[in-house]
Amino acid sequence: MKDDIERRKLIRQKMQTVDLEVEYGRIQEANAVREKISQLLQDTEYKSMTDNIVKFFSDNKKESSKKLYTGTLHEFGLKNGMAIYRLLKDVV
Repeated sequence: MKDDIERRKLIRQKMQTVDLEVEYGRIQEANAVREKISQLLQDTEYKSMTDNIVKFFSDNKKESSKKLYTGTLHEFGLKNGMAIYRLLKDVV
């Protein structure tokens, strides 16, 4: 019985470590994407929209390129959406 309790504690500790490593990896990936998008938008008229574009991309990054395209058109309008999609497709 006591061995089971100690074994469970050890397993929980290992699982927490794994969860932290996975979460840290997600945070690093999100920061890298944010930085890449920020660099792409640096010298464009869309620089002021960086936060909205990063949020849109992070919410839709798992979508197909067609859905990403139609999503940018819907979210940012025809002219801006096409230009933003062209920038984002390099990040995908």
